[in-house]
Amino acid sequence: MEAPPDLNRISRYCELRFYARGAFDSRPSDLIALVASNTSWSKFAVDAAVSKGQLAHRETTATTATYTAHLAPGIYAGVGLSYIHNPTSITHTPQTKDALNLLLSTLIFF
Repeated sequence: MEAPPDLNRISRYCELRFYARGAFDSRPSDLIALVASNTSWSKFAVDAAVSKGQLAHRETTATTATYTAHLAPGIYAGVGLSYIHNPTSITHTPQTKDALNLLLSTLIFF
């Protein structure tokens, strides 16, 4: 997806997704998902931040892997791990580091 960089802080967003359902014979209703994304920040927004003396980066990249287990009819539990390079939008501080997040979820459908 793209937007004019002079009108939007995000100028480009790209995402690649891979899903595998029933990857294991013993777990035919489980789901594995791998997602990689890249967000490119507007050149105008980045340049404005830099001109104010702020630290800025031009893009953010994230990679996420999740496993969702079908526990019972209508009940699912998920676990995942997400790594984000440049986790802030445009500006950051010297203390800002990349992010590693543990994801836990429960889904109940009724």
